[in-house]
Amino acid sequence: MTTNADKDPQTHDGTSVDANADKTPAGNVSTVTADTAILDQMKEMFASAQKKSDEQGKLVASLAKQPGAQPTAENLPPPTESNEGEEIERIDLDIRNQSDHSDDGADIHPRRTRSQSARQDVSFERPMTEEEENLDWDHRSHKLYVRLLTTNGVVGAMSACTNGLSRVVSVSLLLLLLSFFSISSACSNGNCQTLESCSSATDCVPGLYCGNCPAIGRTKPICTRGQATIPTSIINGLPFNKYTWLMTHNAFSNANQPPLPGVQRLTFFNQEDTVTNQLRNGVRGLMLDMYDFNDDIWLCHSLRGQCFNFTAFQPAINTLREVEAFLTQNPTEIVTIIIEDYVHRPKGLSTLFANAGLDKYWFPVSKMPKRGEDWPTVTDMVQENHRLLVFTSVAAKEDEEGVAYQWRYIVENESGDPGVKRGSCPNRKESQPLNSKSSSLFLMNYFPTFPVEKDACKEHSAPLAEMVGTCLKSAGNRMPNFLAVNFYMRSDGGGVFEVLDRMNGPVICGCETLAACQPEAAFGSCKNVTLQTRAPDMDSTAGTYSGSVQFSRSLAAAAYSPNTILVVCFSWLPLLVFLL
Repeated sequence: MTTNADKDPQTHDGTSVDANADKTPAGNVSTVTADTAILDQMKEMFASAQKKSDEQGKLVASLAKQPGAQPTAENLPPPTESNEGEEIERIDLDIRNQSDHSDDGADIHPRRTRSQSARQDVSFERPMTEEEENLDWDHRSHKLYVRLLTTNGVVGAMSACTNGLSRVVSVSLLLLLLSFFSISSACSNGNCQTLESCSSATDCVPGLYCGNCPAIGRTKPICTRGQATIPTSIINGLPFNKYTWLMTHNAFSNANQPPLPGVQRLTFFNQEDTVTNQLRNGVRGLMLDMYDFNDDIWLCHSLRGQCFNFTAFQPAINTLREVEAFLTQNPTEIVTIIIEDYVHRPKGLSTLFANAGLDKYWFPVSKMPKRGEDWPTVTDMVQENHRLLVFTSVAAKEDEEGVAYQWRYIVENESGDPGVKRGSCPNRKESQPLNSKSSSLFLMNYFPTFPVEKDACKEHSAPLAEMVGTCLKSAGNRMPNFLAVNFYMRSDGGGVFEVLDRMNGPVICGCETLAACQPEAAFGSCKNVTLQTRAPDMDSTAGTYSGSVQFSRSLAAAAYSPNTILVVCFSWLPLLVFLL
């Protein structure tokens, strides 16, 4: 076995052992005398070297009779000075991997540590065999060890030799100790906070899950936020348009929603859990695509504005009933629905919402601000039970059915890839300019054209925060009121939820983050908090993640089954057919 003692005897600062013999630090001597196990091991190594040298003496003597000088301990060159000081040089002792490179005239082959001039002065009539070369190396090493022992005594030699080993041993022991203390002090059993290491979902406090983000090279699982802090739970009573709310793009497009019987779904997915679970986790805005399909109104992806059985998800009334149940169970919460509207049947939307039992929560169009004024306060909206805002992409339905036309009340940036392009935040063509004063609400889209689940954690890290700043400037320093994303739970730690806290804090309380806001305190009176290190206070009964993605395992595992992966591949075929 190769040890550090088999290398050239030099200290970490690059000077020779002899040069440091008289100035060995007291700490090194105490370490050497205290660690008897290391000393005993060194003595055994020296004894073994002595015995091996005696057995090889005759062969070495015969080699010495051959023409040409043989290298001895006395003609070894002084150690090369190191500019790195504390850095330990690692040498591959496998001669098969060595090449005859040189540096500043020195031969750095581990078994030919001679100066360039020595190599020029000594010529070998024949090269040494591998056995002879091994014996020569062992003999020279032994001679040097003997010289160290006779010159400086046992303690001096131990100190000199262990000078090369001490750092390696110390670092190893330190790593072992750190590993021990890390394991013994690691959080678990529901005590781990945001960004702390975890091995299962039960390690993390409520509102967090255990996951990673391989897309940015973070493969070690950490506790990751999975729930939003509802801003009205901290600062209540402000106009509705003073808050920022989380919105899910294509909220219905759940990877776990079963397809129609006997039909293989051919489409993309944007979310990983049910609308009920999204609402429990703090989502307060839902984007829903509605179509006439199967003599009903369905939630669906489309090809050229038409729903097919292979792109359909479920009847819209099923999802709307989830919303109704949530609003009934949570009497202080407000939900916004934005409809991409392909429903053509007369009174289709108004009838749908009434059948779902949502008409009792309807915010009337007549009370919506139309000139950029503030909206009613959330307190007033709750008291009047106007807790459902619904917008459609069809302007005529505002007069026909009482459903607000989206771009009369909301400015919106471009969706898809243009909405995630760094340094740019253009308005959608249907929308007024983002800095328009005639609309009170601002919807910020932040999702790529084609959703890729495994990339969402990367998209929801630093790029998202940067894009918020870009859109804030484009809108004349007006903070977005809705932040629409795919796969809202995926991030590198705080993700969408941390960004939402930082969007709400400056507006509603004058603090850097929502976590620093203090109820009933003056604007700008903030408490000291450490950003993105601890989870915000959350109700332990809040929703937990449900779906095929198990966040207790690595997020590197895809949520889609092999059939689904095949579906995504084949989904391009009908798309190309319809676009041609």
